Formats: sequence, structure tokens, C-alpha cells
Amino acid sequence: MINQNTIFIEEHGQFLESLKADRTKQYFLTKYDNKNIGVIDFYNIEPNGTYCYYGYYLNFELIGSAYGLLLEYLVIEYGFDQLKRSKLIAETMHSNTSAIELHKRFGFIETTTNQRGLIEAYITPDIWSQHKPHIEPLIKRILGK
Repeated sequence: MINQNTIFIEEHGQFLESLKADRTKQYFLTKYDNKNIGVIDFYNIEPNGTYCYYGYYLNFELIGSAYGLLLEYLVIEYGFDQLKRSKLIAETMHSNTSAIELHKRFGFIETTTNQRGLIEAYITPDIWSQHKPHIEPLIKRILGK
């Protein structure tokens, strides 16, 4: 979900329409308290696969807020609980240092720079189980619980 080009409304509409038939991708608009927080996506979801890639866009107005933590948490929980993956892989631009630091905070392990020049990092359920107890109190605070 890394794109720095202008996306025109017609192109975006065609993309959304294509998702209806594409079982290798899932996109979600995330909302909290009647506010659009961002979009989460999963891609390269193979029917019998053990891993998939993911990404998210935080609403521009919320950049710098704690909602990035919430999106990262939702991605991991959904990827392991609903998609039943044993590995989630993030692709991040080298310049996106805040996302890289967030991945590390959640326990992601950096592996390589791929052919597109993006850093790849992964997390497994075992790694997540070690970090989740430290992350959940932050999520509860964000949600006011």
C-alpha cells in the first residue's frame, strides 16, 4: 500500500471495484468514535498460505497521535485471529522512521530490503505473545478504558 502518486477518483473507484473479486487482498476503513482513523490492508493472502503482507494509512489529521498504535494492534490481532496467519510482514520505506520504530516496539524483526527498496519486517504469534502484554494497556488508554 505504498504509493506516493496522485490517485484520481476514477482510478480509486476502479481499484475499489477490483477488490470485490480479489481474494488475495482485504481492505478496511477503521473508525473510532465516529472518526475515520485510517485504512488497513492485507495483501498477498494466499488461500492456504501461512503469511501475508499488510499496511495501513493513518488519517492525515491524526499523524503524530497514538492512533498509529491502535492500527498496528488491529492489524496484528486480525492477521493472527481472523486470517489465521503464522507470520505478518510489513513493508516500510526507509524514510518512515516512525513506522520502523513502531514495528520494533511491537516486536517486529527486520529481515531485508526487498527488490522495491522497502524494509521488510515480520512478526509471529510467539513474538506477539511476548509484546502484547506491554501494548494492551496502551491500547486501553487510547480507547479510554
